[in-house]
Amino acid sequence: MEKLFFNELREIYGAEKHQTRILPLLKKAASSLQLQNALANHLDTTREHLARLEKIFRMLGKRPVTRDSETLLCIGREAE
Repeated sequence: MEKLFFNELREIYGAEKHQTRILPLLKKAASSLQLQNALANHLDTTREHLARLEKIFRMLGKRPVTRDSETLLCIGREAE
């Protein structure tokens, strides 16, 4: 169970890291100011999630290593 937990935690961490790369691109491409603001807010929230995940890794004595999700990679390619 511990291995499954850490695999899932790494996948979540990878997803959040991926969003920090994609969201600025989406914000730049957005034509609506309202959408740009929503994406900027989402990016701020994503950074908070990353900080919390990094704290969890530290508390557990593990390095925050990412594990990519094929689904998120596809979504990222679509965004690009």
